[in-house]
Amino acid sequence: MIRNFTKSTTLILSYLTSILFAPIKKQKIVGVLMYHSVDETKWKYGISKKDFEKQLQYLQKNFNVVSAKKIIEYIQGKIELDNKSITLTFDDGYLNTYETVLPLLKKYNLPATIFLTTNLEEKPCLGNLPRPNWEQIKEMQKSGLVEIEVHGHNHKNLKNEVQIDAELENEILKCQKIIAEKIGIQPTLLAYASGHKNEKVIQVIQKQGFQAAFDISEGFVKKGDNLFRIKRIQVDRTMNFLLFKLRLTPALEYNRRFVDRLRKILK
Repeated sequence: MIRNFTKSTTLILSYLTSILFAPIKKQKIVGVLMYHSVDETKWKYGISKKDFEKQLQYLQKNFNVVSAKKIIEYIQGKIELDNKSITLTFDDGYLNTYETVLPLLKKYNLPATIFLTTNLEEKPCLGNLPRPNWEQIKEMQKSGLVEIEVHGHNHKNLKNEVQIDAELENEILKCQKIIAEKIGIQPTLLAYASGHKNEKVIQVIQKQGFQAAFDISEGFVKKGDNLFRIKRIQVDRTMNFLLFKLRLTPALEYNRRFVDRLRKILK
């Protein structure tokens, strides 16, 4: 509760600051939301079905919800996007993406991308949460609303746990190959497991022909951004609806700068 209050207070102050400086520099809002699970547990990185649907209703009314590939084309300068454009992404791959998320995406006709870890047979659960089977994953892909992309086979820390080039390529290529074999599509996008990466990791995925990769660093997307360090905006259970809305305004960037400066001062 205290953490939520602190976050809300700093974001409100950041929002007021952004309004004050808006006449000087008006920021276009184009972003990528990062979800993990829609469930009724207490896991921090999940979110309840009720809250998720409320967020979808808000996004449908106030934003242009586009595919991840549209975001990439925007970064490349190939297309323009409306101000207030958002992409939905889900990391890991939980059963609730099939049972809960997919029906809601259909209800509101909104696209999303799932970055999948493919060790489903070895790990039918992640934590306490069950995972989908391949028929369910295939059904999500065939819905026309969900794209299945790469998150690694075993969710390894690509920066530290995988030291040898061959192992690094295997973690990524194995995931890509399994998805291609199981559901008949060739993934070209990747989200770094837990955001772990370095220049070596980026070089490998570029070498393997990936089009882009998504990070966990927060911020909005701009034209000309590094395609292999695409920022996202985390959504989780610690955020009330006010926080969710404020984080989709220029307050997000103002607040990030404030927090970064504060951390430097406190070091």
